[in-house]
Amino acid sequence: MLDAASGSGFLARNFISHADRIDAVDFSAAMIAEGRRAPGGDSPRINWICSAVEDAPLAPPYALIMVGDAMHWLDWDRVLPRFTASISPRGMLAIVELVIVREPWTEEILRITWPYSMNQKFQPYNMMTVVEELQKRALFEMKGSRQTADAVARQPIADLVESVHARNGFSRDRMDPRAAAECDELLTRAYSRHFPAGIVRLRYHGRVIWGRPLAP
Repeated sequence: MLDAASGSGFLARNFISHADRIDAVDFSAAMIAEGRRAPGGDSPRINWICSAVEDAPLAPPYALIMVGDAMHWLDWDRVLPRFTASISPRGMLAIVELVIVREPWTEEILRITWPYSMNQKFQPYNMMTVVEELQKRALFEMKGSRQTADAVARQPIADLVESVHARNGFSRDRMDPRAAAECDELLTRAYSRHFPAGIVRLRYHGRVIWGRPLAP
């Protein structure tokens, strides 16, 4: 298997029992180090590769290529032909995403964050809309999709507010510190009204979309 843009290997580490070898590729040495420390990350079946997927030294063929919530970051014109050349005749490309379910309070959070975003032309997307665009460009042929049942995660308000800055439009490296602090304060107040105990309840589900990569 190939876990492309693997991050800390959430997918790779959970597929250890299903593969003889998993090449887990990510350009961040810090993420790979985190993956090695995480449960299953020291398995000899995982071959960690610190590189951009576009240039990584791969060892095909792969029966399964997985991309988890990262396809939108990749250079499609380089990566999809590379996947096509690396996949086995019956192999599949699986695009996996975590979908947060919208709640009654979601719109309030979006209204708070939007004025602070540095991506004012941002258009909402998910992996299904990404797949639709890939198919328009003749880079992917979708074969099927499946969605899991909803699950629940709980996260402290402070951690959830800080996670906003992991997004491109709210990066602390780019935001004015005063604007970032103001946004954080407003978010903290809003979450605290809905979750006075300080723990946010988030519903989510997983979705996997599979098919064949194409080289135009």
